[in-house]
Order: sequence, then C-alpha cells, then structure tokens
Amino acid sequence: DGRTDFYSLGVVFYQMLTGQLPYRPDRGGNVALRQARDPVPQLPNQFSALQPIVDGCLAKSPGDRFARGDDLRRALAEISTEEIIPNAAVRSEVVTTVEIQLIQPPLDEGSSTRSEIRGRWQTTTPWTLLSRGALAILISVLILGGTWYFIEREPAVANALFSWLSPSDTPSVEEVWNTAEALRSDSNQSLSAIVAGYSRVLEIDPEHVGAQTGLGDAVDAWKGDIREALDAGDLALAEVKLNESFNLDSSDEDLAFLFEDLADRRLAETLLEDARALLQRQGRDNVASSASAIQAYQEVVRLDPTNEEAPAELDRYAQYYADLASRDAVVGDITGAMANMGRASTANPEFIGLDSVREQIQQAATLQAEIDGLLQEASRLRALGSLIDPPESNAAERYQRVLATDPGNAIATQGVSEIIAQVQRRFYDLLSDRDFEDIDRLIDRVVAVGLGEASIAEFKSRYALERERVEQVETLIAVAERMIGQGFITEPTENNAVATLREALRLDPGNNDAEKLLIDAAERLASVAREAHEVGLETEARLYLELALTVRPDA
Repeated sequence: DGRTDFYSLGVVFYQMLTGQLPYRPDRGGNVALRQARDPVPQLPNQFSALQPIVDGCLAKSPGDRFARGDDLRRALAEISTEEIIPNAAVRSEVVTTVEIQLIQPPLDEGSSTRSEIRGRWQTTTPWTLLSRGALAILISVLILGGTWYFIEREPAVANALFSWLSPSDTPSVEEVWNTAEALRSDSNQSLSAIVAGYSRVLEIDPEHVGAQTGLGDAVDAWKGDIREALDAGDLALAEVKLNESFNLDSSDEDLAFLFEDLADRRLAETLLEDARALLQRQGRDNVASSASAIQAYQEVVRLDPTNEEAPAELDRYAQYYADLASRDAVVGDITGAMANMGRASTANPEFIGLDSVREQIQQAATLQAEIDGLLQEASRLRALGSLIDPPESNAAERYQRVLATDPGNAIATQGVSEIIAQVQRRFYDLLSDRDFEDIDRLIDRVVAVGLGEASIAEFKSRYALERERVEQVETLIAVAERMIGQGFITEPTENNAVATLREALRLDPGNNDAEKLLIDAAERLASVAREAHEVGLETEARLYLELALTVRPDA
C-alpha cells in the first residue's frame, strides 16, 4: 500500500523541519506504542502552515492519509507561506544546482575557526534564525513538491534523474535479499517493513524460495509474538501488533481468533477489578457479594486460562467456606455446615481440603436426617414450580447442598437432571418468543445455582446466536424499507428492497414485517403498471406487472 510510503515521507519531513523524530521512545524504549497511542505531533508555531502536510502523511488510519502524489502536490500548492516568508511561493519544478548553491555559504567561509563560528552564532538575531528556518522549509517543500511532480507527471524525466543518481537501475536480488534478511533480524523493525523487504525480493524474482518462505515465517513469528504478549498480560503490545497484522492482511483467519482472545482477556481484567472491589468492600463473610465474586473469578478462568490470580482466589474462597463448614459440623449445625460446604464446592469442587470436611460432616449424627429433610424440601419446591427461584429458597439449591455433602446421592443427582431439562424447555420457549429480558434473568439464575457448565455454555451460545440473528433481520428490514421509499424495489439486481427482504425471510421465515413490506413493494410495482397502461405504455405496463407478480404471485 503506497500510503505506507506517505507515512515514511511524513517522518522524514517532520525531522527536516524540527530536527527530531515525530515519536520518541518511551521509558521502556518502545516507539511502536507511542506511534499507536499518541496523536500526530504538532509543528512549532513558526511552521504551523505546514501542519496539514504532516497530518496528511502521519495519520493513524491509512484511509486518512494522502492517497496519491497529486493529493500531496495540491496540498503543497494550497499552502500560504505569508506567515513564514513574505512573497514566497510553493514550487513544483525541479530544484536546480544553481538554486541550491545560492543558499550555501561562500567557499572561503569553510575555513572559519570554531570560535569565529561560535561568535557568529551568538550574535545571530531572532529574525535571522526565523529566516534560516523558513529558507530550510522552502527547500524542503521544493524538494517534496518537485519529486512528486516528476513521479506523477514526468515519469521519463524522473527515471532519468534517478538513473543518474543511482549506481544502477535496479538493485540485484542478492542486495535486496540481504536487506530483507537484515530487517528480519532486527527486533525493532515493524512487520510492515519486514514484509515490504521480502516483497521487494519477490518483485525482482517471483520464484525466490527464500523470500517466499521468509515472508510466511515472518508473519507466523509475528503472530507468535502476539500470543506471547497475550500470555504475558501485555495487552497493549498485543493490540499494537494485532492492528499492524490486520492492516497488512485483514483476511487472515488467525487474527480473528487473536482479536477474540484479546477481547476475552480485556473482559477478564474488568471482571478481576470488579471481584477485587467486592472483596475489599464486603469481605468473604458477606454471602451475596462472595457469590458474585466467585462467579466473576470463574468467568475469568474461562476467559483467560493462563490467569493465576483467579484460581488462587477461588481456592481461598473454598478454604474459607470449608473452614466455616468444619466449625459448623463440630458444633452440630449440620444445616450451616452443608450451606458453607456448598459454597466451598461452588468456588472449587476439586479443592483438596473438601474431602476431609465432607467426612467430618458425614460423621455428624444428624446428617442423614438433614439430607432427608433437604430432599423433601426440594421435592416440595419443585411441585410449587420453584426450580431455581427465588434465591435461597428453590429446589436446585437444596439438591446442590445435598450433593456438596454427599456427591453420590442418587435422588439429588436425578433431581438436578430433571430441573436442568425443565429449565432448558423454559429457555427455548423464551428464545422462541424472543423474550430476551427474561432469558438474561434465567441465565443469571442458572449460573447462580450452579446447574452445570455444559448447560450454561449451551444457553449462552444459543442466546448470542439468536440475538445476532434478530438484530441482522431487523437491520435488513430497516434497509429494505428505506430502499422502497427511495424506489429501489427490484433494481439494482444485487442490492434492492426485494432481495433484502427475501434474505430477511431466509433468516426469519414468516417474519410479519418482511411479509408486509413485500406486499407493499408488489403493490407499488402494480401501481406503476396501471399508470403505464393508462398512458398507453403497454410494454412498460406488462414489465412492471410481471415484476409485481414475481415479488408476490398471490398479490
């Protein structure tokens, strides 16, 4: 993409004017992050008239940069330099040797001593400095404008000039290959520069095996760096590298997965912050906030399996509630012991300390009576329809308490399975009715009572797909309605109201809004046919009537 060259040109132009690179390394020596994060730098006030040139070259998005040499030439021509040098003009012709010599000091000045030069510098007036700076700007503009003019308008002259300046018309394959390999070995180089290096080799020798292999290896290595940055938790660096890869090849399917991984890890960071805040404000003894924190930490583990903080916190919660359960068992509070054991098991069912606490609870004299009571209560709540609601008083939580203490209990296991089946039927009924608000609440309750990761994953996946399908259908209907209003009923062929509505009906068969709009489109075509018939345009009348019948044969 030639707009990458405009970016490089902007860097050179900025350095010509200010004596500095537009982006300097941060404390870690990283320039790429500054380029991706910081805005386009501003020129000093005395050079502000040239800011549009810098903006057009250094824009973050390639689409905002100059697209062609003519665009840059016109921008240079439009600059008013009255604020810099009175009566100056931007030229687009070649700068001659004579003109360059006119602004150089006389040859005899080269023999001046350092003290003389220092003395002259110390006595230089601000106006002299401004004049010299303006003169340097004028030379820069002349060189830029003249170069682009000859590249765009006088290629023959430009080629001749470049031939005179260069030792050879085209570098050898070996020279370009060495340059590409040097870029690849430089850890500070961007992927764009490395790809450009190998691409240059392939321009000269399309069959160059080393360049073909190197190009693929460079892209794969870059994606490997992205994965390493993600695993190391350096999400900012991962995003910068991902964006550069995407700008080079937006069709790479691997990038979609990496972007999804990046989004998951960002969400995991947000959930971690929320869980930390809950723990800091409420502590572990607040049952409601602890349940929310445990749920957040479990979601972090799902989103970012490499995260170490979330599993550690879940273990701490499991240990905390296991200790409470043990104390309850000692004093004979089997109900409290089983409740805390359920919370510990929710935090981490595989926590190594749970087995000993289960044994302790099972040894309590009233354990079986408590289990029987919970099973009876669960059966009663199921009969009332309280499967997962209300909180703390539903059948699912009663069964889970039994299983937390006695994982092999057949009645509780069967009860949970039946509740899952009933909740699934309820979920799909709500999905059919598109009652998204109740679906959100249902999923929250399923997660809260711990009805199994498989069910939760199924609900979330189907729900996301249905929401996406409904939103897509609504968008298609809105577009079709706008097209009908604009008269694009059957034309153009691939982008008209009828084609759009049929796509909506494919996604949502029987959609009333789409059906009504199709009838409206057919009636409009029939109306045009009648009007054509009334004025004697029989050919046009038959055409529009056939179109109307094609859209709705039963209209």
